[in-house]
Amino acid sequence: MRARLCIKLTKQLIIKVLAIATMSTLSSCASKGHSHLTLASHEKGSSDVAVTIYDSSGRSARSTRDGLLNLILFAPHTIIHLKISNTTKKALTLWAPYCPQGDSAMAIEFRYPRARDKVFQAHTSRGYTCSMGFPKVMTLAPGDDLLVNVDFLSEWTLPFPMKAGEERELEARAVYQSTPLTVENIKRSHGSKQCKYVWTGVATSLWNKIIVSNRTGAAIKKL
Repeated sequence: MRARLCIKLTKQLIIKVLAIATMSTLSSCASKGHSHLTLASHEKGSSDVAVTIYDSSGRSARSTRDGLLNLILFAPHTIIHLKISNTTKKALTLWAPYCPQGDSAMAIEFRYPRARDKVFQAHTSRGYTCSMGFPKVMTLAPGDDLLVNVDFLSEWTLPFPMKAGEERELEARAVYQSTPLTVENIKRSHGSKQCKYVWTGVATSLWNKIIVSNRTGAAIKKL
Protein backbone atom coordinates (compact mmCIF):
# COMPACT_ATOMS: atom_id res chain seq x y z
CA MET A 1 0.00 0.00 0.00
CA ARG A 2 2.75 2.43 0.95
CA ALA A 3 4.64 1.64 -2.28
CA ARG A 4 1.53 2.27 -4.44
CA LEU A 5 0.80 5.51 -2.59
CA CYS A 6 4.39 6.65 -3.08
CA ILE A 7 4.22 5.89 -6.85
CA LYS A 8 0.91 7.76 -7.16
CA LEU A 9 2.27 10.83 -5.38
CA THR A 10 5.42 10.73 -7.50
CA LYS A 11 3.34 10.72 -10.75
CA GLN A 12 1.28 13.68 -9.52
CA LEU A 13 4.43 15.60 -8.65
CA ILE A 14 5.93 14.91 -12.12
CA ILE A 15 2.72 16.13 -13.83
CA LYS A 16 2.76 19.36 -11.78
CA VAL A 17 6.43 19.97 -12.56
CA LEU A 18 5.83 19.47 -16.30
CA ALA A 19 2.85 21.81 -16.23
CA ILE A 20 4.84 24.52 -14.48
CA ALA A 21 7.72 24.09 -16.94
CA THR A 22 5.38 24.32 -19.94
CA MET A 23 3.73 27.50 -18.65
CA SER A 24 7.14 29.00 -17.97
CA THR A 25 8.31 28.19 -21.52
CA LEU A 26 5.19 29.71 -23.12
CA SER A 27 5.55 32.83 -20.99
CA SER A 28 9.20 33.18 -21.97
CA CYS A 29 8.39 32.75 -25.67
CA ALA A 30 5.60 35.27 -25.51
CA SER A 31 7.87 37.85 -23.90
CA LYS A 32 10.35 37.33 -26.76
CA GLY A 33 7.71 37.53 -29.47
CA HIS A 34 7.90 33.82 -30.39
CA SER A 35 4.58 32.61 -29.03
CA HIS A 36 2.63 30.48 -31.55
CA LEU A 37 -0.58 31.82 -30.03
CA THR A 38 0.52 35.39 -30.57
CA LEU A 39 1.57 34.64 -34.15
CA ALA A 40 -1.75 32.98 -34.98
CA SER A 41 -3.64 35.94 -33.57
CA HIS A 42 -1.52 38.32 -35.64
CA GLU A 43 -2.14 36.33 -38.81
CA LYS A 44 -5.90 36.43 -38.31
CA GLY A 45 -5.94 40.07 -37.28
CA SER A 46 -6.77 42.85 -39.72
CA SER A 47 -4.02 44.69 -41.56
CA ASP A 48 -3.52 48.44 -41.35
CA VAL A 49 -4.97 48.52 -44.85
CA ALA A 50 -8.08 46.81 -46.21
CA VAL A 51 -9.23 46.59 -49.83
CA THR A 52 -12.69 46.09 -51.31
CA ILE A 53 -14.16 45.81 -54.82
CA TYR A 54 -17.33 47.73 -55.67
CA ASP A 55 -18.89 46.43 -58.88
CA SER A 56 -20.70 48.14 -61.78
CA SER A 57 -23.78 48.61 -59.60
CA GLY A 58 -21.70 50.40 -56.94
CA ARG A 59 -22.07 47.60 -54.38
CA SER A 60 -19.62 45.30 -52.64
CA ALA A 61 -20.20 41.55 -52.44
CA ARG A 62 -21.67 42.03 -48.95
CA SER A 63 -24.65 43.86 -50.44
CA THR A 64 -25.28 41.77 -53.56
CA ARG A 65 -27.41 38.68 -53.90
CA ASP A 66 -25.38 35.54 -53.12
CA GLY A 67 -22.26 37.73 -52.95
CA LEU A 68 -22.19 37.93 -56.76
CA LEU A 69 -20.36 40.90 -58.32
CA ASN A 70 -21.03 42.22 -61.83
CA LEU A 71 -18.46 43.79 -64.14
CA ILE A 72 -20.29 45.21 -67.17
CA LEU A 73 -18.01 46.36 -69.99
CA PHE A 74 -20.11 48.74 -72.07
CA ALA A 75 -18.12 51.85 -72.97
CA PRO A 76 -15.14 53.79 -71.65
CA HIS A 77 -15.77 55.22 -68.20
CA THR A 78 -18.12 52.38 -67.23
CA ILE A 79 -16.11 51.56 -64.14
CA ILE A 80 -15.87 49.58 -60.95
CA HIS A 81 -14.11 50.85 -57.84
CA LEU A 82 -11.20 49.63 -55.78
CA LYS A 83 -11.49 50.95 -52.23
CA ILE A 84 -8.33 51.18 -50.13
CA SER A 85 -9.14 51.75 -46.45
CA ASN A 86 -7.04 52.93 -43.54
CA THR A 87 -8.30 50.73 -40.70
CA THR A 88 -6.07 52.32 -38.06
CA LYS A 89 -6.54 55.29 -35.75
CA LYS A 90 -3.55 57.08 -37.19
CA ALA A 91 -2.77 58.66 -40.55
CA LEU A 92 -1.01 56.42 -43.07
CA THR A 93 1.39 57.53 -45.79
CA LEU A 94 0.71 55.64 -49.04
CA TRP A 95 2.04 55.76 -52.57
CA ALA A 96 -0.22 58.08 -54.54
CA PRO A 97 -2.09 56.89 -57.63
CA TYR A 98 -0.76 58.10 -60.99
CA CYS A 99 2.84 57.38 -60.08
CA PRO A 100 4.62 54.08 -60.85
CA GLN A 101 4.79 52.92 -57.22
CA GLY A 102 1.17 53.75 -56.46
CA ASP A 103 -0.19 52.18 -59.63
CA SER A 104 1.86 48.98 -59.41
CA ALA A 105 0.66 48.47 -55.82
CA MET A 106 -2.97 48.07 -56.99
CA ALA A 107 -4.32 45.01 -58.78
CA ILE A 108 -7.53 43.15 -59.50
CA GLU A 109 -7.05 39.38 -59.76
CA PHE A 110 -9.31 36.93 -61.59
CA ARG A 111 -9.45 33.14 -61.61
CA TYR A 112 -11.78 30.38 -62.76
CA PRO A 113 -13.58 28.49 -59.97
CA ARG A 114 -12.39 25.16 -61.41
CA ALA A 115 -8.80 26.29 -62.02
CA ARG A 116 -7.93 28.32 -58.95
CA ASP A 117 -4.19 27.81 -59.33
CA LYS A 118 -4.14 30.02 -62.45
CA VAL A 119 -4.60 33.71 -61.60
CA PHE A 120 -4.99 36.56 -64.11
CA GLN A 121 -3.78 39.88 -62.71
CA ALA A 122 -4.94 43.26 -63.98
CA HIS A 123 -3.02 46.51 -63.47
CA THR A 124 -3.20 50.00 -64.88
CA SER A 125 -1.79 50.37 -68.37
CA ARG A 126 -1.07 54.10 -68.33
CA GLY A 127 2.23 55.58 -69.38
CA TYR A 128 4.11 58.27 -67.47
CA THR A 129 5.51 61.60 -68.52
CA CYS A 130 8.77 62.77 -66.97
CA SER A 131 7.00 64.52 -64.10
CA MET A 132 4.65 61.56 -63.47
CA GLY A 133 7.48 59.06 -63.25
CA PHE A 134 8.68 60.26 -59.84
CA PRO A 135 7.58 58.57 -56.59
CA LYS A 136 4.74 60.48 -54.95
CA VAL A 137 3.00 59.97 -51.63
CA MET A 138 -0.34 60.84 -50.08
CA THR A 139 -1.75 60.82 -46.55
CA LEU A 140 -4.85 58.76 -45.79
CA ALA A 141 -6.58 59.99 -42.63
CA PRO A 142 -7.53 57.57 -39.83
CA GLY A 143 -10.54 55.49 -40.89
CA ASP A 144 -10.66 57.15 -44.32
CA ASP A 145 -10.85 55.53 -47.77
CA LEU A 146 -9.22 56.04 -51.15
CA LEU A 147 -11.56 55.24 -54.07
CA VAL A 148 -9.82 54.28 -57.30
CA ASN A 149 -11.64 54.15 -60.63
CA VAL A 150 -10.99 50.85 -62.42
CA ASP A 151 -11.82 51.21 -66.12
CA PHE A 152 -10.94 48.09 -68.13
CA LEU A 153 -11.71 49.87 -71.41
CA SER A 154 -9.34 52.74 -70.78
CA GLU A 155 -6.62 52.93 -68.10
CA TRP A 156 -6.73 49.32 -66.86
CA THR A 157 -5.97 46.25 -68.97
CA LEU A 158 -8.37 43.30 -68.93
CA PRO A 159 -6.06 40.28 -68.50
CA PHE A 160 -7.96 38.00 -70.90
CA PRO A 161 -9.66 38.44 -74.30
CA MET A 162 -13.45 38.41 -74.69
CA LYS A 163 -15.72 37.94 -77.67
CA ALA A 164 -18.51 40.42 -78.38
CA GLY A 165 -21.49 39.60 -76.18
CA GLU A 166 -19.53 37.07 -74.13
CA GLU A 167 -20.09 36.52 -70.41
CA ARG A 168 -17.66 34.80 -68.08
CA GLU A 169 -18.26 33.46 -64.59
CA LEU A 170 -15.09 34.00 -62.58
CA GLU A 171 -13.85 34.85 -59.12
CA ALA A 172 -12.15 38.15 -58.34
CA ARG A 173 -10.34 39.87 -55.51
CA ALA A 174 -8.53 43.14 -54.89
CA VAL A 175 -4.84 43.26 -53.99
CA TYR A 176 -2.81 46.14 -52.59
CA GLN A 177 0.92 45.40 -52.31
CA SER A 178 3.07 48.35 -51.34
CA THR A 179 6.84 47.91 -51.55
CA PRO A 180 9.80 50.12 -50.56
CA LEU A 181 11.69 52.14 -53.13
CA THR A 182 14.58 50.63 -55.04
CA VAL A 183 17.98 52.31 -54.84
CA GLU A 184 17.39 53.90 -58.24
CA ASN A 185 13.98 55.26 -57.22
CA ILE A 186 15.42 56.66 -53.99
CA LYS A 187 17.73 58.76 -56.16
CA ARG A 188 14.78 59.84 -58.31
CA SER A 189 12.87 60.94 -55.22
CA HIS A 190 15.75 63.31 -54.38
CA GLY A 191 15.92 61.96 -50.83
CA SER A 192 12.31 62.86 -50.00
CA LYS A 193 11.78 62.15 -46.30
CA GLN A 194 8.10 61.31 -46.85
CA CYS A 195 9.03 58.31 -48.97
CA LYS A 196 10.75 56.77 -45.95
CA TYR A 197 7.47 56.58 -44.03
CA VAL A 198 5.32 54.92 -46.69
CA TRP A 199 3.29 51.98 -45.42
CA THR A 200 4.54 48.73 -46.93
CA GLY A 201 2.80 45.39 -46.86
CA VAL A 202 0.10 43.35 -48.58
CA ALA A 203 -3.68 43.59 -48.21
CA THR A 204 -6.13 41.38 -50.11
CA SER A 205 -9.89 41.09 -50.20
CA LEU A 206 -11.74 37.78 -50.18
CA TRP A 207 -12.33 35.97 -53.44
CA ASN A 208 -15.87 36.66 -54.67
CA LYS A 209 -17.90 35.34 -57.58
CA ILE A 210 -18.10 37.78 -60.48
CA ILE A 211 -19.78 37.83 -63.89
CA VAL A 212 -17.82 39.75 -66.54
CA SER A 213 -20.04 40.85 -69.45
CA ASN A 214 -18.75 42.28 -72.72
CA ARG A 215 -21.47 44.59 -74.02
CA THR A 216 -19.23 46.82 -76.11
CA GLY A 217 -20.44 45.27 -79.37
CA ALA A 218 -16.91 44.29 -80.29
CA ALA A 219 -14.26 41.83 -79.23
CA ILE A 220 -11.86 42.85 -76.46
CA LYS A 221 -8.29 41.82 -77.16
CA LYS A 222 -5.77 41.02 -74.47
CA LEU A 223 -3.03 43.65 -74.57
